[in-house]
Formats: sequence, structure tokens, C-alpha cells
Amino acid sequence: MSQITEVRLTIAAIIYAIEIDLKSLIIKHLTPYHDNLNFIGSQETIDNTVKRFKNDNEDIPIDGNIDDVIQYLDFADFFEVILSNKGFFPDSIIKEIKNSLTELEKLIAIRNRVMHTRPLMTSDFSIALSFGKTKQEFSNDVWLTLKSTLDKIEEDPSYVLTLSLSFLKLSNEDAHHNLPIPDFDETGFIGRKKDVADILKLILGNNRVVTIMGDGGVGKSALALKVAYDILDMGSKNPFDIIIWVSAKTTMLTVTGIQEIKNTLVGFGGVIQGISDAFDSSNKEENQLAIILEYMELFDTLLIIDNLETILDEKIREFIRDASQQSKILITSRIGLGELEFRRPLDGLSDQESISLIRGLANLKKSTILNKLKNEKLIEFVKKLYYNPLQLKWFVNSVETGISPSEVLNNKEDLLDFCLSNVYDKLSENAIFIIQTILAARKDLNDAELMYTTELPTLAQRRGLNELFSTTFIKRVMEHTNDDQDFRYSIPEFSKEYILKNHPINSSHIKKITERLRVLNISTLNIERVSSYNEFGTNALTWNNPSEKIIATKLSEALQYSKNGDVDNALKSINEAKSILPNYAEVYRVSGFIKGSYEDLLGAEADYKTGLEIAPENPRLLFYYSGFLLKMNDLINAKIHVEKLIKIRPEAIDPNILYGRVLSTTGKFVEAIDLFNKLLKNRENNKRKIAKISTALIKSYSYWARAIVEKDGDFDLAITKFKQAIEIYENSVDSGNYDEKTTQAFCFVIKTYIKLIPKTHNQENAQGIINLLKKYDEQMSLVQPKEILQKILSNTFGEIREKHQGSILSIPDSSDTDSNFAFIESDGKSIYANKKDFKTSSDFNVIDIGMPVEFELGTNTIGECAINIEVK
Repeated sequence: MSQITEVRLTIAAIIYAIEIDLKSLIIKHLTPYHDNLNFIGSQETIDNTVKRFKNDNEDIPIDGNIDDVIQYLDFADFFEVILSNKGFFPDSIIKEIKNSLTELEKLIAIRNRVMHTRPLMTSDFSIALSFGKTKQEFSNDVWLTLKSTLDKIEEDPSYVLTLSLSFLKLSNEDAHHNLPIPDFDETGFIGRKKDVADILKLILGNNRVVTIMGDGGVGKSALALKVAYDILDMGSKNPFDIIIWVSAKTTMLTVTGIQEIKNTLVGFGGVIQGISDAFDSSNKEENQLAIILEYMELFDTLLIIDNLETILDEKIREFIRDASQQSKILITSRIGLGELEFRRPLDGLSDQESISLIRGLANLKKSTILNKLKNEKLIEFVKKLYYNPLQLKWFVNSVETGISPSEVLNNKEDLLDFCLSNVYDKLSENAIFIIQTILAARKDLNDAELMYTTELPTLAQRRGLNELFSTTFIKRVMEHTNDDQDFRYSIPEFSKEYILKNHPINSSHIKKITERLRVLNISTLNIERVSSYNEFGTNALTWNNPSEKIIATKLSEALQYSKNGDVDNALKSINEAKSILPNYAEVYRVSGFIKGSYEDLLGAEADYKTGLEIAPENPRLLFYYSGFLLKMNDLINAKIHVEKLIKIRPEAIDPNILYGRVLSTTGKFVEAIDLFNKLLKNRENNKRKIAKISTALIKSYSYWARAIVEKDGDFDLAITKFKQAIEIYENSVDSGNYDEKTTQAFCFVIKTYIKLIPKTHNQENAQGIINLLKKYDEQMSLVQPKEILQKILSNTFGEIREKHQGSILSIPDSSDTDSNFAFIESDGKSIYANKKDFKTSSDFNVIDIGMPVEFELGTNTIGECAINIEVK
């Protein structure tokens, strides 16, 4: 049992003196006139008093010993007995008791806390002392013992250490326990109402192991002890038969530095011995662990292990795992146990609680420095001490040695080391790297920013964070942004000060992280710019919170890898993004697009569906999934999804073009073409939009023509549709509203045309096609090798030559019956024309000089000649 503190003894001495004075009044004015206890009034009070008396004095009769029996009245019973027997007391005494009644009633709870070694509350000492001081200043015959006691305490404060106060009962509880007397009696237990309530709820609930985790000196032990005593005070509702306290605290902080604690429990063996002693101090068996577990199986046990982080032995984890099956365990530690526990972090005190602590200590020490300071100034000190109770006590004690407050605050090395060093030294390399990165960033970071700045693999980063979560070196705060949540990580100021003083960050690392964050900012700005230009562009990305914003850069990186043909790295970036933000819909849209581009069709569809489960009305997801389904020729589902998209974005060009494509593919050509023509009339169209619409319109006419040939065999009608498609392209080029895809659509029209239309219908249009190829040679050469079209033309029409215009230059003498040739003038040249190369012999017979003709160039044994000559 810890030594009873001077504060607790002082309160006990005051209350004991009050109790003696009240007893003396009863013995002097009341008991001489009674031979039984009926003057007490309540039969229940009489019975309880007699019972307590008999427990200590079994053979002594009640009759004739009333003065002895009333010694066993409860504190409250004394002044209630006096007030219920007013006629036996002078009016001055009754008046004094009545005037003191409010204060006396307050002392009842304080007496109970003192008597049962419960944690004192903040105001306990001041209430007791104030009552005594008030009575000491005024002369009357009621409080004689109280006055005498206070006089002695003022003359010699150590006087209370010599008192033998019989009413202090250090272990008279329903449940067996070895709880120490609280070591925070100087100020009482300050605040922490919610913390106490939370820990009680956790312990009394379904949790087997609860860890109160926080920095050194933040009040973990005090909180655990307060909770333990509160459980004891539950009486019959206390679920535990035994409450055991063992402490592995090895050091303490004093104004002169860190000092070792003697006779502390060291290591796993020490803890087991301490628990064993608490169960049965006579137990010297070798197999103590088995006996402890047997006790825990027989009795409902609450085991409290204080300062567990000092125990390095892995066996302690095994013991806690086994013991938690039989009992409940409350731990205080600076390092968590991981999966074994429910972890309850403990922060510092509030502003008001911190001031109360400083003021309480300063009053006890009769401070001439701190008592003069205003609350605003104290708050400045409190902030620099991070609201840590131990640091605040250390601060007050240091100031009271004659050191100025500012000097105390500037020399906190021992304080920082005491609270944090034995935790930092146990961290892994990755955990330390994460701390250094957050500090180097000079701002809070979320998961995505950490991934980007540390460049650690996702699994390594998560392990490092989990390790830090079991300490107080990192703080996670939830931010609410756009109806979403984002976790951000920071290093608490107390930990930050320790690290920067003892483990400074390398300047090169700070510069590296700063540069990466700068590049990150530029990347996200570029993504925003691209996305604002075209909502449905492949590289367009949107986000709802800072984490998604960072992951968007990962997706942009994946798209670039995919564009360069590096599918492995593209998918690697995608997988990293999924592991960081599995609920970010854009991840699955980009993943589906990339997989679909590389023919992983099942994987692509799975990603699209997952994305739509997360964001069922995401326009870009619907757009790309509809396009994917169209590519898969799943026209029914493509139509369902694109119609849903149109309802969300009814005026958007890209969704409407996609809808038109679906209509066209399903054979609704008139509807599709009407839709495209309607879109072309939109005054807000720019060149890019017009080119997209024109491209879709060209393809629709081409598909329509092909459908006419395949279903009806009406080649002439099909040629009409082909020509309409060609006309659209020509108009697009003339107006400058075309792009590569428009030209590709035009090439598609030409190839489809010459493949589907038979020679018998094609011959008369062959020259027109040749002219188109010549006219748009420059555009087509950018998207289509010219030789491919020429080969198709050759296979379809045979060798096709360009038509030339000319006139008959000369004809041989008609008397020459063997005359069968003539000469044609064209472009200033004279070209030989044989009779057999005219389309008909009658044409040759009617020619005359100057008559216009149309021909193609060919060759004979002599050289160039005219062929396929036709008279015009």
C-alpha cells in the first residue's frame, strides 16, 4: 500500500476533529439523560450502529455503555441526532449546527473518499480546509477540537504525519483488491468525466482487454485508478470479485531530473510475481502462471497493468492473450498491443482543467509567483506544456524552486525524454520515415499524400501507420469535405518538439518532400484543366476530397502508361490506387478503360460494375461503360445505361453522340441522324464538338448504306447514302470543322463503298472516287496509308486511270482506206489515238478536227497513247 499523502491526512485530521466535536456535544448534552438509544430516532440507524459496535465489542452490553456505542454512528448521524433533539442543547449550539449544515453535508462524501482511500476530487481539500478556517476564526464552544487541530497543523504541517486516525479503513471492501492510494491527492482528480465514463463502459461491456494509451504523464495511471475505485464503489453491482493492480513504472520525473523507482516490477517475471502476490502472498509455487490463470477462472477478476510499455518480453503478450479468456484486463501504456486490445487514447486536460491544476498546486505551496498570474498568462504556459498533467506539476514544482517560468519552459529536455524516448527508440525504420515525411511536409497529410510523398509500397505504409497508431507519435483527425470524410495525419506538438530536438530531419529530405508536393500540385492543376475542357475525355478526372485528388494523379499516371503501351505499370498504378482508396469510383472507370483497351473484357466489365456500385449515377462511368457495352455489341444494356446517362446530362454533346451511335447500331438510322443534325444546330458548339458530331453522322450514313445493301440489295439507294456521308465530310473540310477521326470515318465510307457496291454499279462512279482520293490526299495520308485504298480500288475496278479532256488535232487522209488512227491535243501535247481505243468504232468514224473527247492515258510499243476514248 502506497504511503498516505499529506493532503489526504490533513483532510482526514480536519474531518476527524469535526467528528470528535460532534460526539462531544452529544455526550455532554444528550446521553446523560438517556439509558437507551431511542434518542437516535431511526431504528435502522440504531440497528446499524449496534451492529458495528458488536463487531468490535462482542462481549460488552449496550446498556450502560451508550457513550461507547455512539462512537459507531456515521458522520452524518451526529448532526442529525443533535438537530432531532434540540431541546437538550443550548440555542447557540443548534444555531451553529444549522448554519454549518450545508458545509457538513458536503463533507460526508469527502469523508467517504478519505476513509475508503478513494481518489480525492479537486475541491475536497479546499472545502475541508475552508470549513476549518471559518470555524477557527470565530469563537464558540462547538468546534474546540477542530480549532486545536488546525492550530497544530499551522504551527507544524508535518503534525498530520504523526496522527493515528482510527477511521481510515484501507481495505474493507466487498471485493478483494490491492489498489494503491491515489498519488494525485494534492490536487484531487481533475475533470476527465467523459474519459472515466468511456473507460467504465468499455470495461463493463464486452471488451476483454482495454488499453488507455497516451504520452507519458498525460494521466493514464490516475484515470485507471479512478475507474478501478469507481468500480469498487458500485457495491453489489460490481461484477468483479478481485481487482489486482500491478505497476511496471520504472522511472519518475522530478525537478532535478529523471530518477529510477526502487523495487519496481521488472520484466515479465516481475509482473507475474506481482499478480501472484496480489492473489496470495504465501504462494511460492514455481508454476505461478498456471495458478494465476486458475484463480482467474474461479473468480471474476479485473487485472490492471500500469505502464506496460516498459515490459519488452514477448511473453507478456501471450499471458495477456491467455488471461483475457478468463478475466478482464485494463492496461495503461504509451504503446498499444494491436489486435489484442480495444485502444482508448487519452489526450491532455482542457484549458480550465489545466488552470485548476496549476492553481491547486500553487495554493498548496503558497506560491508567490504563479498565484499572481492571470489565467490568460497561465494558458500560454499550459499550451507550451501541451496540457499534460505531469508536465504542469513539474512546471509548478520547478517554479517553486526559484526558477523563472520562462527558464523552466526553455529547459524541457528531461521532460521530453521521460515522456517519449522509450517509445521512439522502438519504432521501425518505415514508421520513423513516415514521421519524418509528415514533419518535412510541414502540414497534415492524408493516406494518398503519404503514399505519394513517401513512395512506400502500400502494404509497407499501412504497417508503418498501424505501428504508429499504437503510440502517441501520430494523430489521425477526420475532416469532412463535400459530404465526405478524409483522414489526415499529423505529429502532435509534444512529440514534434521531442523529435526536432533529439532526431532532427535532414534538410535534403525536407527539400525532396517539398518538391514532390510542388509537382503534385502542378499535376492536379493539369488534371483540373483537362477535366474542365471535356467532362467525358479519357483523361478527365474529378474528386470529392483531398485523398481522391491525390489518387487522381495516380490514375493520370496509369493512363499515360497505357497510352505508351506499358500495360503492366498502368495496372500496377491502378492497383495501388485501389488499395489506398477502394471506394473512389474513378479508379474503376480508368481501370475498366485500360483493361478494355487491352482486350481484358471480363476484367474491364467487373471494374465498371464495381464503379457503378459505388457511384451508380456517375456520368463519366455511365458514359464509358455504355461505350464499352456498345463495343461488346451488348446493345440492350448499352441502350439502358446511355439512356440513364442522358437523363443526368441531357444537354451534353458526348452522351448524345453516344446515344446516337447506339441508335444507329440498333438500326434506328433516321432517329440517329435527326439527333446528330439537331446537335449540329447548337450555337454553343465549337470546332471540336462539330467535328465529333460530323464524324458520328458520316458513320451513321455509312452504316445505313451497308444495312440497305445487306437487307434489301438496293445498291442505288445505298450509293445515295454513301454520297450523303461523303458530302458531310467535304463540308467539314471546307469549313475546317474536322479532325483525324472525321477523316478516318471518311476513309471507312470509301472502303465500305467500294467493297459493298458491285462493279456493275461502281464503274460509273469510279472516277468520282479517284477524284476524292486525289482531292483529300493530304488529309487521308495522316490517318490512312494511301496504298491500302489504292489496292482496294484496283481489286474492285481493275486498273483505274484518270480521265483527261482534249480535242481531235488531226485525222489521216480519208482516201487512205487503211487509216485507223488520229491525234488528240491535250494540255499542249499531241497524243496518238488508235481506232480500236475508241469506245465504239462509230465514234471513230464521226470524228472531226476540233471535236471534244475524253480519254485515259495508256502506253503502246511506241510510247504514250490515248485509250478508252469517248466523243463528247
